[in-house]
Amino acid sequence: MKQAAAFCCGAAAALLFLTLLGPVPAAERRVPAEAGVRVYIDGRALVPRDETGAPVEVLTCGGTVYLPVRALCEALGRQVWWDAAGRRVFIR
Repeated sequence: MKQAAAFCCGAAAALLFLTLLGPVPAAERRVPAEAGVRVYIDGRALVPRDETGAPVEVLTCGGTVYLPVRALCEALGRQVWWDAAGRRVFIR
């Protein structure tokens, strides 16, 4: 009986400890990414830029290439709208 009570106390203490730790906020997670990827469209180098014209990095992470939607779409002659309230991107 004493062993069962000791186990229950230990389990309760462990659960309390884990609850106090809580989840790790996303801002504290670090993901290894590599910059310096070059993008070519029809043989021409694309220098991705944001809405203000500042250069933006193209990244790779875990075998996936991440590049700005606006830069790619505008280089392909498409229009891009950002709906900040709905957190949506529209491409026409």
